[in-house]
This record gives sequence, C-alpha cells and structure tokens, in this order.
Amino acid sequence: MATKYRCTVEFSLETRIEPEGVERHLDTGNVDYEDFEDGSYFSTQDVECDGGSIAFTVEADDEDEARGKAEEVLFEGQEFEDDNGFTWVVASVNYEVDAQEWEPTIGEAIEVLKAFVNEHIYDGTEEGQGRVAKAAQVVLDDHTRLSERVTSLEARLDECTHRIDGLVKEVADLRTTTTP
Repeated sequence: MATKYRCTVEFSLETRIEPEGVERHLDTGNVDYEDFEDGSYFSTQDVECDGGSIAFTVEADDEDEARGKAEEVLFEGQEFEDDNGFTWVVASVNYEVDAQEWEPTIGEAIEVLKAFVNEHIYDGTEEGQGRVAKAAQVVLDDHTRLSERVTSLEARLDECTHRIDGLVKEVADLRTTTTP
C-alpha cells in the first residue's frame, strides 16, 4: 500500500532581459525635428528571482518514487512564460520529501493486514513474517465473525423496535377506544 509523502520544492527563476523596440514608444510629442537618430543600445541583463516554494502531498511506494513525482511537477531547466510575456527558467531546485504519519481507518487497516497475510501466510511458521501473518489472519477472522454478529444483532434490534412500536400503537388505540 502506498504511503503519503509531503513534497516541498524550493526554487528560483532566471531570465535574460533585453529591451527591444523601445524607439517605437519614445514620445516626440509636438516637437518639430529633423534627422532624428536612435543610437540606443541596451545591454542584456540576467535576472534571478528567488523565493519560489510549493508544497503538495503525493502517494508513493517509497521516498524515491515521491521525489520522482515531485520532479514531474517542477524540475531544473523547466521553462514557462509569465503574465508579462517573459520566459523564465526554473533553477536551484531543492526537493524535500517527508513521509506523512499514517492514521488508518479500521477499513484501511484491515486491507493492509489482508495484503500482508496474503503475501506472507506461507512463510515459515516458527518465526518472522509467516508467524505474524498467521496471527493477523486469526485476528481478521475473529473481526469478521464479530462484524457478522453485530450486523445480526442490529437486524434483530431493528425487528424488536418495529414490534415494540406496533405494540405501543395498539395500546394507544385500545386506550382511545375503551376510555369513557
């Protein structure tokens, strides 16, 4: 059965910015001029923004599989475009993967025990997992019998409640018809 892992991914974003087409946006207003030249040259600037942090929970068989799933979400060199039209590259990615404490429901616990029993029931009986599997099988069988007994008692209780309700109605009807 898979375990839940909390994955935290911290990262930075990098891009290169070089202004292009600035001359189209220069407002010359109502100035009358001749021989206008634009000799502007803007250098390229590397920009790095740190502070990226996302977290999510995945189910995986082990920590390596959980990390692999985290790497599918965000990875070094991944590119995407922001709302301003800049293309950013994901860099300095750091993954932290922690197994979450499992607090199973009774149903989940029973399923885990059944899977364990099925996998180890034929192992040696003197020690180890075979012995534990056989002990778990006894507990599971007892639980099944108790569950069936509880279900039977609940059905009988419902039947008795229905009968009592009928008798209470009969008594009430008799009181109404025999009262002077």
